[in-house]
Amino acid sequence: MLRKATLEDQVTLQHMLQLYTYDFTEFTEADIDSNGLYPIMPDFGLYWTEPQSYSRQVGAIPARKECARPEVLDKSYF
Repeated sequence: MLRKATLEDQVTLQHMLQLYTYDFTEFTEADIDSNGLYPIMPDFGLYWTEPQSYSRQVGAIPARKECARPEVLDKSYF
């Protein structure tokens, strides 16, 4: 089930993107910064401030109260 992400989901998504980026380091050149974090998308903040540009959705499993993988859809891509 997908639900629209809210501003309250921003930190959760940032954490999930860290794990997602780590998983892909096998195929990419991504490296951690001096704080031990992977850089997030440079326009990540726009997902929260420009709703007309982006469709924000987070996969969720309400019965188990845990999130599935994030689905961040850029409407301009389609």
